Amino acid sequence: MTNPSSPIVTGNSIISAFEPALCQICLEPYDKKHMPVQISKCGHQFGEKCLEKWLTSHGDSRRHKTCPQCRGQLAPNRDELIAGVNKALSELDVTTGASVHGLLTALWSRLEVMRKTTTSDSIAENYSNVFKGVVERTHEKDKNARHLREHLGPRGERTFYPILPLIEDSNISRLMKRISNVLPCFDQNVTPPPGFWRAILIMSDRTTLLKWENLTDASSLGRPNDWKLLYLFLWVIVLNCQTSSQEPTNYPASAILHLGRSWPASGTIVPSLAFLAQAVLFLRKSGLVERLNAKQPDPLLGPDFAPLDELRLSVEELWRACGREVANIQKHAMCDAILAAF
Repeated sequence: MTNPSSPIVTGNSIISAFEPALCQICLEPYDKKHMPVQISKCGHQFGEKCLEKWLTSHGDSRRHKTCPQCRGQLAPNRDELIAGVNKALSELDVTTGASVHGLLTALWSRLEVMRKTTTSDSIAENYSNVFKGVVERTHEKDKNARHLREHLGPRGERTFYPILPLIEDSNISRLMKRISNVLPCFDQNVTPPPGFWRAILIMSDRTTLLKWENLTDASSLGRPNDWKLLYLFLWVIVLNCQTSSQEPTNYPASAILHLGRSWPASGTIVPSLAFLAQAVLFLRKSGLVERLNAKQPDPLLGPDFAPLDELRLSVEELWRACGREVANIQKHAMCDAILAAF
């Protein structure tokens, strides 16, 4: 059954209805191999393959979304489509998306497989196809995928707008790059919890990736969004600690330093001992590992996900408190060997 919201109507019923005998693009009659489709908005009919070729041609970008006969608009313009996709991402239900059949879990699993079999450059080149394929195959119960299908085109139905550039120009490509950025931090299969996905998603509107240079800049919390990078950094440490079966009190600074080997090159910048000590305290005082092991809510989020303003204050306060403790150790011990013990 055709989706009434789709701009293209397909089916054998058109053949039995009153219609022109010839396709108005190729001027050939319709048959079983040359099936007609109808543009629902204006009612004009054409051969399916002819219309697809017309709408996906690269000669004139304005022609991609118009009826060949009356030039009526078939779909929302590009900016409207991108805005719709970004809105769907911003409204994504993190808990549902991180479930066994959820969109985010499916996306993580697909990229994890690709990371083991292809180069990072190949993954980046296929972000659009990967995302569209995951959305199409995500379990029907996932409302996030249903919402995105409204913009990306439901499987088996014709919406005929340029899907790949749409994905690349929206926040989807940033989301994919951020997932690919953190995936190499984990040596074994990981099922990220909702809190981790929230950390990923609140960063999706920014181009900043995890690397020592960016983390060093963010450590002073001098910019409004610095806390988001530190929060994602915290979750990466948490999952790495949990999957390595180490207690937070025994998790060494060397393990955090090791994480950076998979990140984009940062030139000669490496984190200071003070930064690593602060990061270790950040992990210990957050209580996230203990809560995950006990299947309890994230203390920085609350049971129902704290509003972003509350989360920001919690993250910033915790990071600064850890910094003050490290500074106090430096002041009284006056010896880097103490920091190295972290």
